[in-house]
Amino acid sequence: MRTRTLVVAVSVAVLEAVAAVALILSSEREPSDGLSAVIAITGGLSFIAAGLIALRRRPENRTGLYLASVGYVWFLGALGWSTNEWVFAVGIALSNLAFIPFAALLLSFPSGRLGAADRRLVWVTTVLVVATQLATLLFDPEPDFGCERNCRDSPIRISDSDTVIGAITVAFLIAVFALVGTIVALLVRRWRHANRAQRRVLTPVYSASAGALVILLLLNLVGAASEPVADALSPIFLVLFAAVPFAFLLGILRVRLARGEVAGMVVAIGEGTTLRDAIAATLGDPTLEVAYRLEDGHLADRDGRPVVLPLPGSGRASTPVERDGREVGALVHDASLGEEPELVDAVAAAVALVLDNERLAAELRAQYDFLQTIVDTAPSLLLSIDLDGRIRNLNPATVAASGYDDREDVRGRLFWEVFIDEPEREAMVERFRAAAPDHPGAEYENTFTNARGERLVIAWRSAPVLDESGRVVRIVAGGLDITDRKAQEEELRASRGRLVAAADEERRRLERNLHDGAQQRLVSLSVALRLAQARLDADPDAARELLAGASEELAQALEELRELARGIHPAVLTDRGLAAALESLALRTPLPVELDLPAERLPAPVEAAAYYVVAEAVTNVVKHAGASSVSVRVAEEGATVAVEVADDGVGAGEASSGSGLRGLADRVAALDGRLRVESPPGGGTRVVAEIPLPAAAPEPAGTAGITSRPRRPS
Repeated sequence: MRTRTLVVAVSVAVLEAVAAVALILSSEREPSDGLSAVIAITGGLSFIAAGLIALRRRPENRTGLYLASVGYVWFLGALGWSTNEWVFAVGIALSNLAFIPFAALLLSFPSGRLGAADRRLVWVTTVLVVATQLATLLFDPEPDFGCERNCRDSPIRISDSDTVIGAITVAFLIAVFALVGTIVALLVRRWRHANRAQRRVLTPVYSASAGALVILLLLNLVGAASEPVADALSPIFLVLFAAVPFAFLLGILRVRLARGEVAGMVVAIGEGTTLRDAIAATLGDPTLEVAYRLEDGHLADRDGRPVVLPLPGSGRASTPVERDGREVGALVHDASLGEEPELVDAVAAAVALVLDNERLAAELRAQYDFLQTIVDTAPSLLLSIDLDGRIRNLNPATVAASGYDDREDVRGRLFWEVFIDEPEREAMVERFRAAAPDHPGAEYENTFTNARGERLVIAWRSAPVLDESGRVVRIVAGGLDITDRKAQEEELRASRGRLVAAADEERRRLERNLHDGAQQRLVSLSVALRLAQARLDADPDAARELLAGASEELAQALEELRELARGIHPAVLTDRGLAAALESLALRTPLPVELDLPAERLPAPVEAAAYYVVAEAVTNVVKHAGASSVSVRVAEEGATVAVEVADDGVGAGEASSGSGLRGLADRVAALDGRLRVESPPGGGTRVVAEIPLPAAAPEPAGTAGITSRPRRPS
């Protein structure tokens, strides 16, 4: 507040006080209580003085404005002592207006700001005060309360009904009790939620105000019934009311003194001193610790180590640091500082923002480290590119895909120099420039040779990063190495081609076998039958000889058809299952075959695949391995069926060495399985197939399997 404004404000207060004294002294109204008048004038001046001091020291806080307003409006009640009935009526109308800024003062202290609920209570106070005084002037036959002689009447009274004024009095008392009760309940709740420093400021203010309000309620309650009691309570109310501004001023000055104590600390923090060192220097406690309240509710120091608050009697104490009613940390200090609570609380209040910011910064660092860990451990390629196309940041997966050994070998290089082959770079640069300046999201894939000479296929997806104004500042690209997937797709296509070719070859083989074997025998059989028919009458013996030969030829044709059918799909496999089919296969094999098979039936596709793996592997052993024995094992291992065929032959076989094993690999792959061959030179050959079991339960059928039963050809 400027000096000129202060002089004007003081002058107005003095003029109001002098005018009030003059009105009281010149009034013929009785009784005229000089002591009460002096206390009332002193109360008004005390509010004005406290308000002007508060405005001088803290002009940004409206507490001083509300204090001064109470005093200035308070003096207007002195108009009720005037001998002029109209001036008297104005005085009655304005006599209680001081309670409007008083309500605002209570509800806004110590910040000076009114919340939405506070403003509603102030409006209710305004309506109640104005309506009550207006009703007094309109209906009360004795508006000059407490007057015994030369009393004045209201010039605007419209009725003197005792019933009306009684109803108004009751309604007024109910409204006053409800309003004061609501305000007191709100203040009590605020006091309970306040920290210790705030309570030291609030307690004298709330205590003095509560005392004044209680006496005011008693005055209104007993005033109509007992004027002597009201006359006795009136000076007490005036004394308590006059003491209220001193309580507010004490709180304001205490906050001001606390600010002065921590001013040097705030300056030191602003100049770069660490928060902990600045607080320790201000409090004179080199053992001080600063604890941060984390999101999970635990306290930790700056490095994330847990902090346990000291117990009573340990020689240490803690002071919570709160911001906006939320605890953001704590100061752990020597217990002797309890003798200077104002200083400690002022420090805690002053550093709340800084501590909260450091806590947020620590959490932000933790989140950044967490995200960095995710990015660095992600198997996908992640990198950022500037508007020139240069790589500014990248994760280890991107470094590995580039073929370089270090991140810095890639950082700063043009994207197309690292991940695009030279013949395609010009087209890539043109696409990049054409996408500017928006660089909309895109998806594409390319094949390139990295710095180690590896041929990779990467599926890319990119998106722009915008600043606050919506301009693109960089591009983020994510890549997925699909080299293996592409190879698998190629292998799948090749496998499908081999399956088609194998099916065609099998049909041709069947056609040759039928043509060269059974068909030729059946033709010979037809010729023999015709000859026998022709000689039946002329030479019965020759006919019988021809028929005997035809019968033998027919038996051989039937055997060849059975062998052919067995090669396509053994009937025993369908009828009796894998165990019986492999037992039959072992009986026909010219080597000892040791079988270890499951007792239960497996799903038909799995049994068929397992049978042909064993049949083809055993055939290869017989033809090429030079082995003396073969072992076959089929077992369920979790959700997979393992098929293993091992021999003690010369080894050196490969899965791709023959069309038979290659076809088996395709058959197993069709069931999402895999086939591998282990065949070290001189160490025998081991063919292993792993076939996943389907989700559905195996079809029931079953016969007992065979376990460890060696078989030799009969």
